[in-house]
Formats: sequence, structure tokens, C-alpha cells
Amino acid sequence: MAWKLSLDGNIHELAFTKRTYPQEVMIDGRRMPVTSYMTTGHGFLADVDGQVGPGKAVRDGNRIHVHHAGEVWTVEIDDPLMSAARGTGGVSGDSMTAPMPGTMLSIKVSDGQSVREGDVLVVIESMKLETTVKAWRAGAVAEIHIAEGATFDRGDALVSLEPEAA
Repeated sequence: MAWKLSLDGNIHELAFTKRTYPQEVMIDGRRMPVTSYMTTGHGFLADVDGQVGPGKAVRDGNRIHVHHAGEVWTVEIDDPLMSAARGTGGVSGDSMTAPMPGTMLSIKVSDGQSVREGDVLVVIESMKLETTVKAWRAGAVAEIHIAEGATFDRGDALVSLEPEAA
């Protein structure tokens, strides 16, 4: 799976081509060896294409601020689930819509069930990536729109919530 990243306004494509040691990524078609170790907090020690040094990475929404080898970058991630919140899928009124085509792997709630914000509603799979869909607010499950094992398209309603009766 490739990620689209914006760095200084320029769009780049990043994909892990080898996740085992030593790791390798492909950035804009160029293979690059990467070795990294997590340290404390947001810290890491990394060798990126021969530049070795400590660094820090802090996430702020779809932005990651990275400090490494004396340089600072702000990377914006085009995450499919973040895109959902921008209107290409996500929460639309009382319904959660699909950010991309996929398959309903499992349903964790039933119609009428009360849920709290953050409760797991369903698990979907899109582009070989399993995603847990959680309640975006408290309420009652109004409807599960897609049956377990069924496929869906981008923008299809997955789950609807309604306010709980007082």
C-alpha cells in the first residue's frame, strides 16, 4: 500500500518495499534503505539513506512534524480515513460512510444497541487494510447498512446512529 505525503507543498508517494530488517522504502520510485529504532517518548534513532541520527516525530491530526539529522519537516498524510472526514467518506449526519470500497468483515453491535463514543461498531477491510470503525458519538444503533461478508463502494452508508431516548 502506498501513502501520499505532502512535504513543503509537493506530493510524494511512499511505500514500504521491505518491512523486515534491514527495512526499505520506496519514495517516488527511488528505493531507500531505512533502519530505525524507537527510543523514549516520540524519539527514534534512524539511518535514512546513510544519514544517521536521533530524531523526534510528533503527530498532529494528519500532519507529522519530524526532526532528524538537523532538519525539520512537516509531512501531511493523505490517509484514506482522514479523507473520510473531509467529505469523501466518514461521518455524514447520523451515518458513517465508507472512505473507499471494501468488505464488511465483522459486525460488533446490533440494531437498537446503546453505544458510547469510541465503542467498536464494525470491522471493515479495504485495500488489504483492516479498519475498526468506532462510534463517533453516543447513541443507539439505528441501522447496520452492510451485511457481514458483503462488499461496499466508496460513500456507501455503513452504520447509522440515532440519539438515545431520554
